Amino acid sequence: MGEGAAALIAGYLRWVVIDGSTVQGPGATETGYRLHIALDWVNLELIHVEVTDKYPGERLDYYPLQEGDVALVDRAYHQPAQRVEQGARGVCVVREWH
Repeated sequence: MGEGAAALIAGYLRWVVIDGSTVQGPGATETGYRLHIALDWVNLELIHVEVTDKYPGERLDYYPLQEGDVALVDRAYHQPAQRVEQGARGVCVVREWH
């Protein structure tokens, strides 16, 4: 096993995949709820699951991120103030690019 992989498994970095999705009930014609999920990518464990009404968007402050986390997010999380705040706490936010 490579040194980089050993560091991931040993817990030096926690890779957190974050996403939010809309949820519609049967027969619904519009969004009813939003589901916010954070997953530890290495251990495949749910870190956070929250269901909100349809109004709040995707925000980094829903999640219990901590110093040393690498948060992998999509373009919906392009919120500079939140990214700066997380960076000041020692969280690295990486956005996927298309």
